[in-house]
Amino acid sequence: MKKSSVFQSLIAGSLAASMLLFSMCTAGAQEVKIITENAPPNSFIENGSLTGKAVEIVQAVLKEIGMGDHPILIYPWARGYSMLANKKNIMLFPTSRTPYRENRFKWAGPISDNPVHLYKLKTRSDIQPSEFEDLRKYRIGSTRNDQKSQYLLSKGFTVELVNQDRQNLGKLFLGRLDIIPYAEERLAYDMKLYGYNSSQVVKIWQLKEISTQNYVAFSKSTDDLFVKKFQEGFDAIRKKGIQERILKKWRTRLLK
Repeated sequence: MKKSSVFQSLIAGSLAASMLLFSMCTAGAQEVKIITENAPPNSFIENGSLTGKAVEIVQAVLKEIGMGDHPILIYPWARGYSMLANKKNIMLFPTSRTPYRENRFKWAGPISDNPVHLYKLKTRSDIQPSEFEDLRKYRIGSTRNDQKSQYLLSKGFTVELVNQDRQNLGKLFLGRLDIIPYAEERLAYDMKLYGYNSSQVVKIWQLKEISTQNYVAFSKSTDDLFVKKFQEGFDAIRKKGIQERILKKWRTRLLK
C-alpha cells in the first residue's frame, strides 16, 4: 500500500473514531437531565431567568462542549438529590464533594470553594463551645439530604430538618433553634435578601470536613465519556479565565 493511502486510512480512522466519540457524547447529553436548586448566590431565579455563580459557570461549560442550549431545571434540593441517588442520567449542581458522597456519584469540576460554619445569635453568650462535642446539647437545624445534615447526622447529632436553609435562619431568630450550619456566602446572601442584620449572627465552629469545593455530580449510571467531556469543558473555561471572571463578578456583587 502506498504511503499516501496509509496516511489517508489513518486520517479516516481517526476521523471516524472522533465522530463516534462525539455521537456517543451527544447521545449521552440528550439523555442527561441537568438539575440545580434555588440556592442563591449559586443558583436562583432573578427577573424570571435562572442565574447565579454556579449556573453561569455550568452554562459556560455547556457552551464550551457544544451544549449551550441544554435546559437546566430547578428543583428543591431534597428532590434533586433523591433523583441523583436513585435515577439514571441525572446531573446535579452545585454539590459538595464530601467523603460520604465520593463513591456514590461521578464528578466534574470544581465550581468554587464552599466554607461551612456553625452559627449562633450573638446574644447567645451561653453557647461557648471549647470542642465539637459541646454542641450536642443544643437545638440544631439543617436541610434534608444536604452535606450539612448528612455530616451532623453521621456524627450522631440530633438535627431538626427542613426543606430550605432560609427556614432555619428564621427559626434561629425566633429562638426555635440554637445553632444552624450554613455555607458562608449563602448566609451573607440570605441575610441580606430576607432583611436580617448580619451583625447579629456569629460563627462558632468551622465544619472543616465538609468545607470542600462544590462540583457537578452525576448519577453513577452516567456514561463515563460524557463525564469526561464535561470535565474537559471545565478545564477549558479555567484555562481561558472564564471561570475566574465569573467568580470575581459574583464576589463583587456580594460585597455591594
